[in-house]
Amino acid sequence: MPHLSTGTVVAAGYANKVRRVLFAITKGLDPKEVARAAAELNQRVWQIIQEKQIDKDEVIRVSCDFDVQDGKIVWNYDTLKVQRYLPEYEVQEFEQMKAELERLREQLKAGTVVPREAVELVRTASERTASLRVAVEELEKALKRLGELLQGSVG
Repeated sequence: MPHLSTGTVVAAGYANKVRRVLFAITKGLDPKEVARAAAELNQRVWQIIQEKQIDKDEVIRVSCDFDVQDGKIVWNYDTLKVQRYLPEYEVQEFEQMKAELERLREQLKAGTVVPREAVELVRTASERTASLRVAVEELEKALKRLGELLQGSVG
């Protein structure tokens, strides 16, 4: 089964890259069919980009398997992937948040009293994380509020 992979590309330019790669790997097919198939895939990719809240300046890679049946390109959308590449500083921030949450979890296990509202804030933050960037922002808010609540119960 043929496979399309764009390599890394800025999200704003994914559509051109998909089209160029598809034309390159389907030489001999009707160009109108290749353009149609590229447009079809690009619509799906755009939906995923919106769902994942990927900014146009972020780096992504698009990949998907396809078949050629009777001169038509048929996408296997089960294999469609839109991978986001994150700057190292964002990954480090996320790792710090994970460590802070783990510390709070250990406090709970040790019997430290944490207000119910604080626990709910942390749970809500993790449930609402659709992307790593959103996760970091939500966790920062939850941890700040948790700190305020803990200081209020101690002081």
